[in-house]
Amino acid sequence: MGHDKLRKFAENDTFSCLVQASSRELLANGYEHLADHPIKGHWRQDKFSSCSPECPLVLELGCGKGEYTVAMSERRADEAFVGVY
Repeated sequence: MGHDKLRKFAENDTFSCLVQASSRELLANGYEHLADHPIKGHWRQDKFSSCSPECPLVLELGCGKGEYTVAMSERRADEAFVGVY
């Protein structure tokens, strides 16, 4: 794995709002075990505790570093945003 990729993974670990599987999880015996990730079933309460259960969820795919997603969330505070890069 390239050094820049490792640096980016390390930087990602500093963001409290980011959820990522560890490289060990990703590289070990396929992906089936990720179906039982610890956040499964309660991620909305953990990550969007300030939103009501009726709060719309917006999924932004291919968000890169998330600047656009962050800007949208600042303008539309009544919605919960998830960015997947």
